[in-house]
Amino acid sequence: MDWKGKDQERTSKEVYRLKNYGFWLTCLFHEIDLKKRFKFGLDMQTISILTYIHGCIYMRRTKEDANETKAEIIEAAMSLFEKIGFEKTTMEAIAKKAEVTRGAIYWHFSNKGSVLKEIILQENAKMDSLIEDALSQNLSPFYILQKLVFSVIDHFYDDRRFRQYIKISWYKLSSDVFENLLKEKSAFVQNFLEIMENLLRHSKRRKEVDTALDIQQTALHLSCLINGFYRLYFVSPSRGRNKKQTVQMFQSFFASLEHKN
Repeated sequence: MDWKGKDQERTSKEVYRLKNYGFWLTCLFHEIDLKKRFKFGLDMQTISILTYIHGCIYMRRTKEDANETKAEIIEAAMSLFEKIGFEKTTMEAIAKKAEVTRGAIYWHFSNKGSVLKEIILQENAKMDSLIEDALSQNLSPFYILQKLVFSVIDHFYDDRRFRQYIKISWYKLSSDVFENLLKEKSAFVQNFLEIMENLLRHSKRRKEVDTALDIQQTALHLSCLINGFYRLYFVSPSRGRNKKQTVQMFQSFFASLEHKN
């Protein structure tokens, strides 16, 4: 059929209009067969355009729905891991909590271990983004280090899911699962230590910190302080859940590192 034939010519404005109204029109076409479509006075070119639009919308919605389902599964799993522990949680319980079918949960994850691994990857990605943001600041090395540490503190107190992750990894896993978790986390922890050591090294060269400072020992102290306030949050809520107090503790630590003239 001639696209520019009589009574079939479509201006760019008309095509634009068809695309804008494509969604509800394609919903209509989805319910009727090809012969009936011609009764609406629509030619094959118009039908092809609308069918293409419908396909694009469907694929986008399908991907969005799949991502939403995956997020709901992870949220449900974290809730159960935190409440009853990793060992007692089953895939069936996660599916029920997330209100999805068994087929849906097994489409995304082969077992609860793979759910846990995905949680670790996502949380590590958040921390990587936080570190990258701190390192991109146009500040001196010592202030970048402080920015990094205080960003970690903010992240812990402000992100409920990150606190869930810390609680699960420390208190809700069996020893063998915890050992496997350490393998997943070790590379991240080592990288974080190296970043802090590098910032301290540059700070020392610029005499922003005490020139007699032991770089490795100081980085370990910082790491221990961070892990310590994580643990304090759960074992001693009256102290650990006071963000202001935690910030003041780290401010005092950084003040003790500063170069004295």
